[in-house]
Amino acid sequence: MSTDLKSLPKPIKGAGLTNAGVVVLQLLLILLVETIEYSATKVGIFTGLAIIAAIALGFYLGRPGTEFATIVAPPIIFFFASVLLIASVGGAGVHVTKFGVDLVTTLGGAAPYLVLATLAGWGWYIWNHLRSKKNSGKASELEVDPIYSKPTTSKFVDDGIGLIINGEKISPAEETESKED
Repeated sequence: MSTDLKSLPKPIKGAGLTNAGVVVLQLLLILLVETIEYSATKVGIFTGLAIIAAIALGFYLGRPGTEFATIVAPPIIFFFASVLLIASVGGAGVHVTKFGVDLVTTLGGAAPYLVLATLAGWGWYIWNHLRSKKNSGKASELEVDPIYSKPTTSKFVDDGIGLIINGEKISPAEETESKED
């Protein structure tokens, strides 16, 4: 029995969270778990699992089109949350040497989970993107430009020197003549 995330009921009515909503959700989750873990011990497995959960929740609760923010935001959020916690809860304040050592230790503690979650997020995005393209038939709509042998979705290609319409190159002089008519 295979279940897709799209088939599960969502607790949010409507289209889902916007990019800003996904980022706020991830910020709150990562900051909360990292604060608790940093207060008890050092950052590690629980914060790493929170990063993985933040990416999964972003995919699950976000609108279509929020995948980029879902994947890119957690590393940035984790860095700024770590800086905030080291300066406040960690007691490093403005002592540069203690702050630097604590920052490297904190970032290193959750780095494997961060890399794993980011790679899994990009993999999930690419897999779904390719699957939706295959199912919608858009992959067969691509035309190949015979001059450059690269796919294009439009019949009009501007290469900077002239315009290519349906495989025929029109020089800039011919373009101006056709515009004047």
